[in-house]
Amino acid sequence: MFSFHINLASIAFAETSTSTYRGQRERTCREKDQKEREREIDMEALGRKAKPVAVKVAALSGSLRKRSYHRGLIRAAIQLCEESIKDMQIEYIEIEQLPMLNTDLEGHGTFPPAVEAFRQKIKEADCVLFASPEYNFSLAAPLKNAIDWGSRPPNAWADKAAAVISTGGNGGGERAQYHLRQVGVFLDLHFINKPFFCLNAFEPPAKFDKDGNLINAEAKEKLKKVLLALHSFTLRLRGGKL
Repeated sequence: MFSFHINLASIAFAETSTSTYRGQRERTCREKDQKEREREIDMEALGRKAKPVAVKVAALSGSLRKRSYHRGLIRAAIQLCEESIKDMQIEYIEIEQLPMLNTDLEGHGTFPPAVEAFRQKIKEADCVLFASPEYNFSLAAPLKNAIDWGSRPPNAWADKAAAVISTGGNGGGERAQYHLRQVGVFLDLHFINKPFFCLNAFEPPAKFDKDGNLINAEAKEKLKKVLLALHSFTLRLRGGKL
């Protein structure tokens, strides 16, 4: 009889323990579900606040003329980004204020103010857009001078994505592009390979107006494709996915 009571007590204790365990487990599950719902709500809120990944572009023209077609290409690129590539921002960087490269102008890790300001703009950019005219089968002296100043240690060009666009007669600047790409190899600039933008400015129909503005719809569409490719490649570089 005594043994029977002991067994009943053991059973009652076991049932109570099981019930307590189940209650604790249910509370744990409810708390876990609540935390998961709160996390999902937080992620949704962050998603609503998140903005598209912005790509900052430093744009350089190798021609210093105010009405140059290459400046016109950069203006067109800026307009295209404002209209249809909202997460890409192009800043035109002047290079005419840069002195001719002379390392005597360098101090101990310092540069002339104009050079320092220029280098800082390049460092802050995610990628570079070169508008390169062709002079004597190669790139223009002002652009080469700017590139050389940017390459002084520490190299401001390193590991940046880049694209080059050009216009002119015959091949539209393709030989200048070829030389610029060769320079870029040494500077660790990573140029997109396609689309290839070399525009013959003098074949009909008209490509530019009297002020150097790009007015040809087909050329604008091709330029947009270059910008989209540069945007995509920049994000791949940023994510280490080459």
